[in-house]
Amino acid sequence: MKYSTLISGVLLSLLTGCSTGQWPDERGGGMAELVPSRTTHFISQQEQNQEAALYDNLFLLERTFDVLIEDGAHAYARAETTLAQKLIIRIRREIAGSLQYAAEKDLTSLRARLHRIHVQLYPRIDYTSQTKL
Repeated sequence: MKYSTLISGVLLSLLTGCSTGQWPDERGGGMAELVPSRTTHFISQQEQNQEAALYDNLFLLERTFDVLIEDGAHAYARAETTLAQKLIIRIRREIAGSLQYAAEKDLTSLRARLHRIHVQLYPRIDYTSQTKL
Protein backbone atom coordinates (compact mmCIF):
# COMPACT_ATOMS: atom_id res chain seq x y z
CA MET A 1 0.00 0.00 0.00
CA LYS A 2 2.83 2.42 0.82
CA TYR A 3 4.65 1.66 -2.44
CA SER A 4 1.60 2.25 -4.62
CA THR A 5 0.94 5.57 -2.90
CA LEU A 6 4.57 6.56 -3.30
CA ILE A 7 4.65 5.57 -6.98
CA SER A 8 1.42 7.39 -7.76
CA GLY A 9 2.71 10.49 -5.94
CA VAL A 10 5.94 10.48 -7.97
CA LEU A 11 4.08 9.98 -11.24
CA LEU A 12 1.65 12.76 -10.40
CA SER A 13 4.47 15.18 -9.64
CA LEU A 14 6.22 14.29 -12.90
CA LEU A 15 3.12 14.73 -15.00
CA THR A 16 2.27 18.15 -13.60
CA GLY A 17 5.50 19.50 -15.07
CA CYS A 18 4.11 18.92 -18.55
CA SER A 19 1.13 21.22 -18.08
CA THR A 20 3.01 24.18 -16.59
CA GLY A 21 5.41 24.73 -19.50
CA GLN A 22 5.14 27.55 -21.99
CA TRP A 23 3.94 26.28 -25.35
CA PRO A 24 4.72 28.07 -28.63
CA ASP A 25 1.97 29.59 -30.73
CA GLU A 26 0.25 27.36 -33.27
CA ARG A 27 2.72 26.77 -36.11
CA GLY A 28 5.21 28.91 -34.24
CA GLY A 29 8.01 26.36 -34.09
CA GLY A 30 9.63 26.00 -30.71
CA MET A 31 13.10 25.91 -29.23
CA ALA A 32 14.60 24.94 -32.59
CA GLU A 33 13.65 28.35 -33.96
CA LEU A 34 14.72 30.29 -30.88
CA VAL A 35 18.21 28.77 -30.53
CA PRO A 36 20.38 29.12 -33.64
CA SER A 37 22.08 26.01 -34.91
CA ARG A 38 25.73 25.73 -33.95
CA THR A 39 26.53 23.23 -36.66
CA THR A 40 26.79 24.27 -40.28
CA HIS A 41 26.83 21.72 -43.06
CA PHE A 42 29.25 22.41 -45.88
CA ILE A 43 28.93 20.41 -49.07
CA SER A 44 32.22 19.69 -50.76
CA GLN A 45 32.72 20.06 -54.50
CA GLN A 46 33.04 16.28 -54.85
CA GLU A 47 29.66 15.72 -53.17
CA GLN A 48 28.08 18.33 -55.46
CA ASN A 49 29.56 16.63 -58.53
CA GLN A 50 28.34 13.21 -57.39
CA GLU A 51 24.87 14.59 -56.69
CA ALA A 52 24.77 16.22 -60.13
CA ALA A 53 25.83 12.95 -61.76
CA LEU A 54 23.07 11.08 -59.93
CA TYR A 55 20.50 13.65 -61.06
CA ASP A 56 21.78 13.32 -64.64
CA ASN A 57 21.43 9.53 -64.56
CA LEU A 58 17.97 9.84 -63.08
CA PHE A 59 17.00 12.38 -65.73
CA LEU A 60 18.02 10.00 -68.53
CA LEU A 61 16.15 7.10 -66.96
CA GLU A 62 13.06 9.27 -66.48
CA ARG A 63 13.12 10.21 -70.18
CA THR A 64 13.41 6.52 -71.07
CA PHE A 65 10.46 5.81 -68.78
CA ASP A 66 8.45 8.60 -70.42
CA VAL A 67 9.07 7.07 -73.85
CA LEU A 68 7.93 3.67 -72.59
CA ILE A 69 4.77 5.24 -71.15
CA GLU A 70 4.08 7.01 -74.46
CA ASP A 71 4.40 3.67 -76.24
CA GLY A 72 1.74 2.12 -73.99
CA ALA A 73 3.68 0.55 -71.15
CA HIS A 74 0.70 1.00 -68.82
CA ALA A 75 -1.28 -1.48 -70.91
CA TYR A 76 1.43 -4.16 -71.03
CA ALA A 77 3.21 -3.76 -67.69
CA ARG A 78 0.99 -1.83 -65.32
CA ALA A 79 2.54 -3.20 -62.12
CA GLU A 80 6.09 -2.58 -63.33
CA THR A 81 5.29 0.99 -64.37
CA THR A 82 3.69 1.74 -60.99
CA LEU A 83 6.70 0.35 -59.17
CA ALA A 84 9.04 2.32 -61.44
CA GLN A 85 7.17 5.56 -60.65
CA LYS A 86 7.50 4.90 -56.92
CA LEU A 87 11.18 4.08 -57.35
CA ILE A 88 11.78 7.36 -59.19
CA ILE A 89 10.22 9.27 -56.29
CA ARG A 90 12.34 7.30 -53.83
CA ILE A 91 15.54 8.03 -55.75
CA ARG A 92 14.75 11.75 -55.85
CA ARG A 93 14.32 11.75 -52.08
CA GLU A 94 17.54 9.81 -51.56
CA ILE A 95 19.55 12.22 -53.69
CA ALA A 96 18.02 15.21 -51.91
CA GLY A 97 18.87 13.60 -48.57
CA SER A 98 22.52 13.00 -49.58
CA LEU A 99 22.10 9.23 -49.59
CA GLN A 100 24.28 8.67 -52.64
CA TYR A 101 24.96 4.98 -52.11
CA ALA A 102 21.27 4.16 -51.72
CA ALA A 103 20.44 6.31 -54.77
CA GLU A 104 23.06 4.50 -56.88
CA LYS A 105 21.67 1.14 -55.82
CA ASP A 106 18.12 2.20 -56.63
CA LEU A 107 19.20 3.66 -59.98
CA THR A 108 20.53 0.23 -60.88
CA SER A 109 17.26 -1.30 -59.78
CA LEU A 110 15.31 1.25 -61.84
CA ARG A 111 17.45 0.51 -64.88
CA ALA A 112 16.66 -3.21 -64.55
CA ARG A 113 12.95 -2.48 -64.04
CA LEU A 114 12.85 -0.32 -67.17
CA HIS A 115 14.51 -3.11 -69.09
CA ARG A 116 11.79 -5.53 -67.94
CA ILE A 117 9.13 -3.05 -69.07
CA HIS A 118 10.91 -2.71 -72.41
CA VAL A 119 10.98 -6.48 -72.88
CA GLN A 120 7.26 -6.77 -72.09
CA LEU A 121 6.41 -3.89 -74.41
CA TYR A 122 8.51 -5.08 -77.34
CA PRO A 123 8.59 -8.91 -77.08
CA ARG A 124 9.71 -9.59 -80.67
CA ILE A 125 13.09 -7.86 -80.46
CA ASP A 126 16.15 -10.10 -80.18
CA TYR A 127 18.00 -8.98 -77.04
CA THR A 128 20.91 -11.37 -77.31
CA SER A 129 22.83 -9.08 -79.68
CA GLN A 130 21.82 -5.76 -78.09
CA THR A 131 22.84 -4.08 -74.87
CA LYS A 132 20.41 -3.45 -72.06
CA LEU A 133 18.93 -0.04 -71.33
